[in-house]
Amino acid sequence: MKTENYQISALEKLANSKLVNNIYPMIDEISILYREGVIWIRINLKDPSITKENMYEKGFDPHYLIDYHMRRLMKYLGIEKYTPVDFVVYDAKGKIID
Repeated sequence: MKTENYQISALEKLANSKLVNNIYPMIDEISILYREGVIWIRINLKDPSITKENMYEKGFDPHYLIDYHMRRLMKYLGIEKYTPVDFVVYDAKGKIID
């Protein structure tokens, strides 16, 4: 089954809602694109103290966010559970940290 634009739009809205923000308050914004069969997720952090070295200590686990929380949201939107997902995490200054 093909993933549709409305599903990606809905996923992005849910990812930026209190559902995710209450768990990960350090997230500023999540942007999602669907290209060539892959869901691409850009995670922008707002906490300037978070770095690649300390993000897990600060309570931010991007892998758990994607593999658990985002996959559960995808299920409710009818997105195939085996759809490939990739992500990039940006710190508060816009630098890639993961």
